[in-house]
Amino acid sequence: MAGILTISLDFELILGKLDKPGWQRFETVCETERRVVFDGLMSLFSEFDVSATWCTVGHLFLDQCRRQTGSPSSSHHSHAGPCFPLDPCSNEQTAPLYYGKDLIDRLIACPTPQEIGCHTYSHVMYGDPKCTEAIAERETAKCVQLAEERGLKLRSFVFPRNRVGHLPVLARHGFAVYRGPSPRWFDQPETPRLLRKIGHLADIFTARTPPAVEATPSVDGLVNLPASMLFTPAFGMRRFVPVWLRVLRARRGLREAVKQGKVFHLWFHPTDLAVRPEAMLQGLRQVLETADELRRAGELAILPMGAFAPLESPALVQSRYLPARAVEAW
Repeated sequence: MAGILTISLDFELILGKLDKPGWQRFETVCETERRVVFDGLMSLFSEFDVSATWCTVGHLFLDQCRRQTGSPSSSHHSHAGPCFPLDPCSNEQTAPLYYGKDLIDRLIACPTPQEIGCHTYSHVMYGDPKCTEAIAERETAKCVQLAEERGLKLRSFVFPRNRVGHLPVLARHGFAVYRGPSPRWFDQPETPRLLRKIGHLADIFTARTPPAVEATPSVDGLVNLPASMLFTPAFGMRRFVPVWLRVLRARRGLREAVKQGKVFHLWFHPTDLAVRPEAMLQGLRQVLETADELRRAGELAILPMGAFAPLESPALVQSRYLPARAVEAW
């Protein structure tokens, strides 16, 4: 049985950073994501015929929002309070980092169909004990509503910070597949943060082969497709990681998936490629070149997360997670 490459992206712009101290320093990085990285990824995925899964923060479906009861989009709160520390309704300079309707339009129109999945409405961590079922319900329902308005059926889900929670809520809203944590010991929820960092660094600098994974049934009929490898971002301390090391690990992951007949699930944020974007996109190109060679040899398939949904037929898979006008091109 051939191996499989799946690529999932946490597509969030600035919305994934607002709970971090000093989040303003990410504004420039997110501007580069919008201006350079998005185009680069679309070009690569079209060139190599890759259908990736863009798990998108729901607020990016908008091109504007209005103030309600004193704060933007206030009917959708995270457990930490209002979604946004600044008002994207009135701040013209930073508004493009909160809205992405134009980018969603381009994903839908991409010649190589891209799957659009969900990353909550405002980047709420469902696995946090303070995130109630009611919050998860509001966040999920809003995403489903916005997607349906665009003719999209959301099937795939990625949890912010990979903190899994409220799976029954997802099942009620028609989701079928989610990205679970990597099976590595340091990616487990109970692992202390310092040990997680040490484990990741050890994996990176020893170029350890990422695990090949399998799609496994979870509760409420959902399928868990665990992560294999993060295409390590190039900011902070990780800027010292050479691009060739990322490529080496990803190529080893691809070959391991082929060897075992399993899945190499590569993931990243587009923002992760926004420091040294030319070098990072070139590194991803090298990974896709290897994947394309394996696919041409009949050893690898490249599938989005939605293809693992437990549906009755491939045609139904297509109609469920792709916009209607893209099905014929699939």
